Amino acid sequence: MKKMVLILAGLVVLSLQAQNPPAAAPATPAPDAASAIIPAQDPRADALTKMLNTESQGNASVQAAILRAKDKDQALESMVGGFATTYAVFTVLFYSDFPELAAPVRTFDPEPTIWVKSPGSPRGKIFLVRVEVNKRKGNRSLKMGNSGYASVSSISTPDQDWVVPSSTKEVQPGVWEFRPLKPLKPGEYGVFATLATGTMPGGMGGQLYDFGVDKP
Repeated sequence: MKKMVLILAGLVVLSLQAQNPPAAAPATPAPDAASAIIPAQDPRADALTKMLNTESQGNASVQAAILRAKDKDQALESMVGGFATTYAVFTVLFYSDFPELAAPVRTFDPEPTIWVKSPGSPRGKIFLVRVEVNKRKGNRSLKMGNSGYASVSSISTPDQDWVVPSSTKEVQPGVWEFRPLKPLKPGEYGVFATLATGTMPGGMGGQLYDFGVDKP
């Protein structure tokens, strides 16, 4: 008898569950595409794009030059060099002189890279160089050409001893990266671009996109 009662009670419970099924869990709404989180753009990348799209004046071979240090990117402004000579024993030394003792763009990073926007290859016309400070004259100089005993040649391009050894590669279409092979010592530097022959005597005045490296 007791067994029969338990069976009947179980049937009643099953009947009640069939009539009143448990409420279904609320469906999770599909994500709204409009409300999806979009990663914020890198503000440094945005600024770099703007600097690359701002063309400099005066030299068609360089449209923009940017110093890329660890902490920030800075646009480099250009200036045209003046023609200068110095007489040495049995020869004449040629220089491009640039105003002021120091570049306005500074960095503490001894291993920056320089991005140059140019419509063609920089080979033979764009150089990463060091410049010498002339406190007495209040300017900076870049030695030009190769001087030897009673001779001088290639005065439209920098002296190779003043060119900073660096690797060069195209990082974007028409944008070239100059990377020094060794950390730069504190001093004055720049990207030197040759001018068309006839712009200055011998075409050697050149244009400098200058920057300086300071002691940390």
